Amino acid sequence: MPEPAISELEFLSEGLKSYPQALAALRDFRESIVTRCRASFDLHFDQIARAMGEKLVKTKIEIRRKPDRIESSDVDGVTADLGVRLKSQGWRVYHNVTWEQGNKAAACFSIWVSDGNRANDIYAKIGAVFESTKFELTGPQLSPNEVCLGFAIHDGAEIENALDAVCKEWIRIWTEIGGLSKISTIP
Repeated sequence: MPEPAISELEFLSEGLKSYPQALAALRDFRESIVTRCRASFDLHFDQIARAMGEKLVKTKIEIRRKPDRIESSDVDGVTADLGVRLKSQGWRVYHNVTWEQGNKAAACFSIWVSDGNRANDIYAKIGAVFESTKFELTGPQLSPNEVCLGFAIHDGAEIENALDAVCKEWIRIWTEIGGLSKISTIP
């Protein structure tokens, strides 16, 4: 097993000097990402609702932080999500920044449905019209019951453009599909 880059004593010494500042920085970072996701979702809200063929209600948009607390057993150093979600009966959509494999961040727009077969149908429909090399499409094989469209973020300066781009592609895809009603297993 490789030696840790920093000894536990050095780690504790640094923590004693900077713990309150690190907590404040973490809080501010999380709020900044959530605010940008909300602003992007708000900007494209009417187009998203039209493209998906659904009557979405802006007041039902919620903040999503996963994990939500530092003490959570979900804190694994590998995956995390910050953004917003909108729940509907049997499904919900997410617009967030997601981290996979510890350091790969992406702006994402996704749909989660309560039934895995529905998720497979959505994935197939989106896959049939998905043609971009700039975006990544993942389906239920990666995250049960969810289909996600992602756009890689390599730098903080790219966040707002990436969030905007993934919204526009989500709108294009759902406009081409004709909305959720075109997927027979969605009520």
